[in-house]
Amino acid sequence: MKGFPQNARVCFIGDSITHHNDAIAYISAYYHEHLKERNVNFYNCGVGGGRVRTALPIMDKDVFPHNPTHAVIMFGINDADRWAFAEPKSVERYDTLVNAYNVFQQNLREMCRRLKEKNVEIILCTETPYDEYQASETPALVGGFALMAGYAQAVREIARDLGVSLCDYHKYFSRAMQGESLITPDRVHPNELGQFHIAKCFLAFQGLDLGEYQPIPAYMDAWREKIKMYRTIWMAERMIIDKYDLTTEEQIAAIEAYVKEGKGSYLDMAQRHLQTKHLQQQLNEEINYLMEVEFKNR
Repeated sequence: MKGFPQNARVCFIGDSITHHNDAIAYISAYYHEHLKERNVNFYNCGVGGGRVRTALPIMDKDVFPHNPTHAVIMFGINDADRWAFAEPKSVERYDTLVNAYNVFQQNLREMCRRLKEKNVEIILCTETPYDEYQASETPALVGGFALMAGYAQAVREIARDLGVSLCDYHKYFSRAMQGESLITPDRVHPNELGQFHIAKCFLAFQGLDLGEYQPIPAYMDAWREKIKMYRTIWMAERMIIDKYDLTTEEQIAAIEAYVKEGKGSYLDMAQRHLQTKHLQQQLNEEINYLMEVEFKNR
C-alpha cells in the first residue's frame, strides 16, 4: 500500500527546517484531499536550532504524547557544527568536527532505539544540502556542502544498519538545485519552493505524486499559525536556555532574566515566549483538534 496506513499518527522530528512546517502542511493537505479515508494525523515536533542531542530529552513531552505510529526524523545541519569552518584550520577545529560527527551518529541511533521500544515505525531522512555555491551576501563556509554530504551518508548507513526506511532529501535536492533555486540566501533553509520540494520528495518516496507547485491550501492557515506560535515556545527555550530539567516557573524566570539583560540575538523571540508560554497547553490542544477533527469534517 502506498503512503501511510489507516489511522497512522505521524510525528515529524527535526530542526528549524521541520519547525518551519510548510512541507508538513503540503503532506498533510495531500492526505486530507486525496487519502482522507485513511484518517492520518500529522504532528510537528521540529525545534529551530535543534540537534538530535536536544531532541532526546524532550521526547517524552513533545513526541510520545501524540502516541505516534510513525516518526519521520531529519537532523544534521546544526549537529554538524558547521560554524567551525569559519575558523582557521587547526587540530582543535578538526577535533570539533570529528566529535560532532560521532555524537550525531550515537544520538541518532539512541533516538531510533527509544522509538523502536515503543513500536514506532521510523523513517530517517537525510538533511537538505548546505548551498555553498549560490551567489549570496552570506559568506559561504567553504566545505559546507561536503560536510553535509558526509552527514547524509551517515544517515544512509544508520538506516541500513537498523533496517529502517530512508527518504534521501540530500540526493534529491543536490540534483534539483542545479536547475532551480531551492535554498534561501542563508545557504541553509529551503525557500518556499524548497519546502514544496521537501514534500514532493517525501510523497514520491511513498509512491505518491504531489504534482506541480501550488500554494498551501488556505484552510490550513489557522493550524499553521498556531503551530508557529507553539513551536517558537520550544525554540526559545532551546536557543536561550538549552536546559531540559527546569520547571515551567524556572523556564519563565530564565527568559525574563534574558529580556531584562537586554542583550543577545533572541530578544524578540524571548518576548514572544513570555507572551505565549501560558498558552502552551491550550495551543497544543487547539492544534491537535484542528488536525484530528476539523480537517476531517471539512
